[in-house]
Amino acid sequence: MRAYRLSGVLILIFICSRQFSAGLQNDQKTLREALVANGTADLRSYSENCLDFKLVLTPNGQYLRAGCHINPSAEQLFIFSKDLKLVRELYGWELLVLPNGSITYHHSQVHFAPTHSAEISVFNPATGREKQIYPPKPYQPVRSAFIQRMNELYKQRGEAWFREHNHHMDPEQFDARVVASVKADTATQSIVFTVQYGDPENTNDPVPFSERVRVTCAPIDSPDQLTCTERPE
Repeated sequence: MRAYRLSGVLILIFICSRQFSAGLQNDQKTLREALVANGTADLRSYSENCLDFKLVLTPNGQYLRAGCHINPSAEQLFIFSKDLKLVRELYGWELLVLPNGSITYHHSQVHFAPTHSAEISVFNPATGREKQIYPPKPYQPVRSAFIQRMNELYKQRGEAWFREHNHHMDPEQFDARVVASVKADTATQSIVFTVQYGDPENTNDPVPFSERVRVTCAPIDSPDQLTCTERPE
């Protein structure tokens, strides 16, 4: 008899947990509902697919967010409080949420630009403060050396080539893309990721060389003080 009772209790717990989870899913607001709640009456500038995205809690459970894809090089990231007040609209896509709830995001880029150089910032929803952490400035030796190589290459091309290809001709804006997952290392209180300098496959800016660098940004427990270092991988 006790076995039957125990089985019945377990089944009841399972059913209740499923119903609770379903309730949470049903309570999830969409981006459309959140924008309307903030007084946005005209939603025509937003994609219908985006508007139907469900808001998702940040890992610390303090904020809600939803990303909206614009093109292969651009997104919008909406951050809301749990009572659906819009905290910030970021022009980029989420890479990582830090333990304190700060959001690390990659800046959106002009899709048809001749080059795409990664830029990364951290936004703290609790304070409203935002800080660009990558690329680090002043430029560090590994980046300065690559810029010099790009400068020499651009000189060899000549100005006519840049006019014909509608190119910015700025060696500091070389292709630089994140090529591995952006991760938080709690043991060292740092963000770590890898970036590739140069893109030999980019026909808009053909470069015969490339280089991978390891990026470390710390300390993650103080986002306002985050600084990054770049070293050859």
